[in-house]
Order: sequence, then C-alpha cells, then structure tokens
Amino acid sequence: MSRRPEARPGPSAWRRLRHRPAAADRGTLFVTVLAVLLGFALATQLRANRGQPLEGLREDELVRVLDDVTQNGQRLNGELRDLERTP
Repeated sequence: MSRRPEARPGPSAWRRLRHRPAAADRGTLFVTVLAVLLGFALATQLRANRGQPLEGLREDELVRVLDDVTQNGQRLNGELRDLERTP
C-alpha cells in the first residue's frame, strides 16, 4: 500500500499567517491601551495612598474603594466583550 506524502504548506500559506486581519490588530491594540491605562490608574492610586495605607481607612471608606474597583473591573470586562464581538 502506498502512502501519500503529507501536504506541506506552501509559501502562500505562510504569507497568509503573517498578514493577520486588521480588525484583530486594532482589537489587540485597544486591549493593550486599556491595560496600560488601568496600570497607570492603579499606579497613581497607589502613589496617592502611599501616605495613607488601607489599614488606616474606616470600614465605609474600604467599602467605597472596593465598590470603585469592582465597577471599574465590570466596565472594562464589558468593553472587552464589546471589542471581542467587533468584526
């Protein structure tokens, strides 16, 4: 019984892999920008709280901080889902 040689991808297949769709590049760029902005916001918040650690906050202030972080996380997750649905 003769075996057929496995098909190897030609040069055109490699060319297609190199040139991804522009929408994926824009989505990746947008998610990267969001991550950088979130990192900047976190660094700014930490620098502002350096003189006042979380241990020194009252319970209602800690709840407010937690709510803010939760809302920002939900907002960013919603934006990420919207980006993933964008063609």
